[in-house]
Amino acid sequence: MPNIANVLKDEIKRLARREINLTITPLKVSNAALKKLVYEHKRRIAALEIENKRLAVLQGKIHGSVHDNATKLKEDGFSITGRQVRSLRGRLGISQSRLAKLLGVCDNIVSIWEKKPGRLQLRKPGIRKALSDLKGMKRREVLEQVQQEKKGRTVSRRKKKQ
Repeated sequence: MPNIANVLKDEIKRLARREINLTITPLKVSNAALKKLVYEHKRRIAALEIENKRLAVLQGKIHGSVHDNATKLKEDGFSITGRQVRSLRGRLGISQSRLAKLLGVCDNIVSIWEKKPGRLQLRKPGIRKALSDLKGMKRREVLEQVQQEKKGRTVSRRKKKQ
């Protein structure tokens, strides 16, 4: 025969959980609705700010570009994360140092990029263009480019000796 104290204790726990769930469930629903509303408002505010800047430029009140860096990034259409750099390197079958040479940066930079969380902020447009070009290339094309680079170096050394 079970102990009455344990049975009562279990029944009290069950009733307490039930009461808590009955109290919390409407709060969860309203919280989700509020989060959705905040998201929609933020999106609407961002669109209105862009429209406001555009209208201000049309009126001649603000000199300069309508777009800020975030919209330039969207227009450019290229953004990359450290994880994407690592997977790109793996897909192309090249090392960090080889990728660094192809991009014209230091070997350590590629390692730092791969460890960084989130989107990379590439300041030099040449690096951004080179990475976007590499992203569209296949393994064979990259290996051919590497071979041409090696041939170019050996030819230039031979010319120097003569």
